[in-house]
Parts: sequence; C-alpha cells; structure tokens
Amino acid sequence: MMGFQGNDPETIDTGTISSRYQAVLTNKVLMLSGKKKIRFDMEKDMVWRFDQVLKTHPNGMRFSVFGKEGELLATNEYFSVGGGFVVNEKTKTDENLYYMGIHKKNVDPSRLSQTHVIPPEDAAKSKNAGIAQPPYLFHSAESLLAMTEKHNKTIAQLVYDNELHYLSPAQIRENIQRIWSVMDECIRTGVSTHETVLPGRMQ
Repeated sequence: MMGFQGNDPETIDTGTISSRYQAVLTNKVLMLSGKKKIRFDMEKDMVWRFDQVLKTHPNGMRFSVFGKEGELLATNEYFSVGGGFVVNEKTKTDENLYYMGIHKKNVDPSRLSQTHVIPPEDAAKSKNAGIAQPPYLFHSAESLLAMTEKHNKTIAQLVYDNELHYLSPAQIRENIQRIWSVMDECIRTGVSTHETVLPGRMQ
C-alpha cells in the first residue's frame, strides 16, 4: 500500500506505516504516487489467488486498472525474482528496485541494461552488449561462486567491486547505511511491540 502511494523502503518513516495502512482500510482511498486519489477497497480490490500460480514465476502479482464503468484499461504481471529485481514478461530485467524513484534517463546505461544477469551466450547478442559493464559479470549463483574461486574473493567483495563501477566508496557506504537504518528500525519495532498477532490478513 505504501508503494502505491509513492513511498520506497529506504526512505519511508516506518513508524507511520500502521496508521496509514489503517487509513486506507477505513477510508477505502489510495493516493497513487501521493498525487492521484482513487477508490480502493482492500477486500474487493486485492485478491489472493492461492489456487493459481503465474507461469513466469511463483512470486508474482497481477495489476489491473479499470475505468468508471468497470472496463479493463490496462493489466500487467510483475515478479519478484530475488536480488532486488522486479521483472515482467516484457521487460525481463528492466525494472530494478535500484532505481525506484529515479528517472531512467539518469541511470547508468550498464545498470539499466542489466546484461550481468543474462547468460553469456545471450549477452553477446543483446542490444546492450557494447555498453561498458562492471568487472564481475554473473548470471546465476553457480557462475557467481565460480568467480569467487577464480578471483579469490568473497561474494561481498565481488559485489562491492561491481558497485564501484557506478558509485564512489563514500556513496556505497552512504547507501548501505541508509538501507541498514531502515532495516534496523523495522527490527526494533518488531521486537518492542506489545502486539501478539502480526498485522495484515495472512495471519
């Protein structure tokens, strides 16, 4: 719900989530990107289909937009495939949480191309093949582990060196610190709560 309203995991004030979530349930209203007000009834508009598995990936959601008369205006399926990647059938690796809230024209071309998650035999044929890439390209856990042995580096060291292709050491530390602060606050909130049941409908 918070994502619909324009928030992202790194910058949201976690202390406000519970009350804002409850407001959505009570008022049946969402502010898309914090700007466009739409009616949203959680019981009717968010359907959990435990009896269905989307063909591309089991961890997926289908979003559909309807007009005033109930006509379907648009629909798309998105899948969380791990490593921060959210993809759909069309974009495959084009939608990455790294640049959520960042206009794509401002994103480094090699990060946008994501050819490091494409198998080598396909990467050479990619339209982004000529773009300079990070030093350690991998497309699977197996290839990543092979690189750690070949270069005598840990996974963390390989990923850090890849990030240096885009950011300075200071920027990397700043980004890590920001993410860690949000995660730490979430954990702190969880272990200090007096509630005995987790929020939400999946109890």
